[in-house]
Amino acid sequence: MIHTLVIPNELEQKLIAAHGDATTHTKWLSIGVDTVDDMKNRIKDRLNENNPKLDIVSIRIEDKTVIKDRINNSSRVSMFAGYFENENGVVDSLFFYVDPGAGNANDFLASKIPPVILGIYRNNAVNKRDLHINNMPVYVVSVCTSSRVNNASVKQQIICAETIGIKYIDVFDNRLYDIINTGVDDVITKIQSVEALDELVSQGGTNDSFQVDETSKTLSVVCVNMLNRTNDTAYIYRWFLKSVPAIYLAAEEGYTIDLSAIRTITSGDIPLIREYFEKFPKTI
Repeated sequence: MIHTLVIPNELEQKLIAAHGDATTHTKWLSIGVDTVDDMKNRIKDRLNENNPKLDIVSIRIEDKTVIKDRINNSSRVSMFAGYFENENGVVDSLFFYVDPGAGNANDFLASKIPPVILGIYRNNAVNKRDLHINNMPVYVVSVCTSSRVNNASVKQQIICAETIGIKYIDVFDNRLYDIINTGVDDVITKIQSVEALDELVSQGGTNDSFQVDETSKTLSVVCVNMLNRTNDTAYIYRWFLKSVPAIYLAAEEGYTIDLSAIRTITSGDIPLIREYFEKFPKTI
């Protein structure tokens, strides 16, 4: 089924500005991209290469407020969200982008994607039967030329996002999975167990989002930084990107999921996320 990729006007404007920057344009030329239209076609082509079933034949620019309504997002308006519209006019996938000069590229996925996904989930939670937090496929395309996309913290967020089914595509083909490789002959391209995820997200041996007891096969969800604190949306969304894949993997491996440590937290979207976690089997 053919699709139209609908992007926010802000992406068009950011690409125009990036094209006017000599350093950025040089990086574009290195991958055979010259004009803004070339870059938009590069985005379309890479998406089609990743999933030929998308069959994107055109790109349409839309106002971000219209996009918010079309994707049924109850959260704030996002200038980073778009969607795929099939030939019947139905929205059946979500699109996000990392802009060329993303000043917060270190935290882009956490700060820009969870608010929209949760905004959509809030409107569909009652009728949603699928245990995936997103109600449709999600694609993220990076056109970022900043060196930050090679930071370990960025790659960690991307891998966490991919673990919950969000597809990340970098038009510049920057390396991604090297932070989880354990040796030259042991190339790993995804996290396959909750223990491996724990190792990935732990900082200095400490994991402030979940704890894994392999002996009792128990995953304890924690949210250390939100205890006795006021709402901290930035932290909550970073926590979201680590705890949701942990829940997915733990459920697949038959773990008991202990939510007792977050039952008293009422800040921000944590109650909504907790209600979502409670839909999984073996939660206590």
